[in-house]
Amino acid sequence: MGKPTDESSSTLMYGSDDLDFENDKLFDGSPDKIHKAAIKKDKAEAKESSKKRVNEGELKSFAKVFGQKDVETLQKYVGSAYSSIETSQGMAYGWKTDYGMLYRLDDSSTGITHVYKDGLGDSGTQLYVGQTIKQKQRRNYYYYN
Repeated sequence: MGKPTDESSSTLMYGSDDLDFENDKLFDGSPDKIHKAAIKKDKAEAKESSKKRVNEGELKSFAKVFGQKDVETLQKYVGSAYSSIETSQGMAYGWKTDYGMLYRLDDSSTGITHVYKDGLGDSGTQLYVGQTIKQKQRRNYYYYN
């Protein structure tokens, strides 16, 4: 569009047309194409933001399920569904989900399980904390005669 005929901190004027900015981002303008492009971009950003919130909710659900799995089951599936490593604090497990990588740390000194996204401890984001479940709860069967 060339050099503006007038400008302020939030608007560039091109004759009778203008481009409006908010936080250094184009959000509106009087030329029809620019106006439609700004609206389309805003809708796309809102959709992406909504999708991100859904993915974060899904990831927290996965973290809770991962954190509440018993150690016996995790050990059974190490190598196929989960990875494991011994750390100075206890056992750590990894689980790759469609929503991101989860890391679980079973702290042997406290008996507490922590589940993180993108790394263990301070290098990740904590999503779940709970008591470590060592064994799968056995079902009791009652037989009546």
